[in-house]
This record gives sequence, structure tokens and C-alpha cells, in this order.
Amino acid sequence: MVSWIREALLIRFDELSAQSEKINKVTVLKEQLHKLEKDLLTLSGTNSSVLSLIDLNTQLLSIQKEWLYMKGVQDGIKLRSFLLQSEEVQ
Repeated sequence: MVSWIREALLIRFDELSAQSEKINKVTVLKEQLHKLEKDLLTLSGTNSSVLSLIDLNTQLLSIQKEWLYMKGVQDGIKLRSFLLQSEEVQ
């Protein structure tokens, strides 16, 4: 792969990763995670808090990965369309 393409893709991924942190569902889940972490530090409801923490963390990661995957698919479609159109012009 040409180095400038690789660099552009890495920059795009970094930008999308930062945007995925701002998804509403992610923000809500992060707030819940912070509350559970605080509860764990005070040792109140340890067993249920640990399970809830694991569950919320799994949900959070799933939402972010799904969002990043869909953005990657969209970018791939746009890139393919652009490349096909540029071939037709030549």
C-alpha cells in the first residue's frame, strides 16, 4: 500500500475513533461505568457492581466497534465509487 494512503487511512481512523467517544449511547454508558467504578471503590454492592461494570463495558465497546465498522464500510463504498468514476474518466 502506498505510504500516503496508509497515512490517510490511519488519520481517518483516529478521527473516527475520537468521534465514536461522543456518541450519545457511549456517553451515557461511560457515565454509568464511572458511577459503578466509584461504587466499587467504596465496596458497596461489590458482586452486582462488578457484573454490571463488565456488562456496561461490553456494551460500550460493542457500540463503538459497530459504529467504527459502519463508518469504515461507508468510507470504503465512497472510495470504491470514486475510484470507479476516475477510471471511467481516463
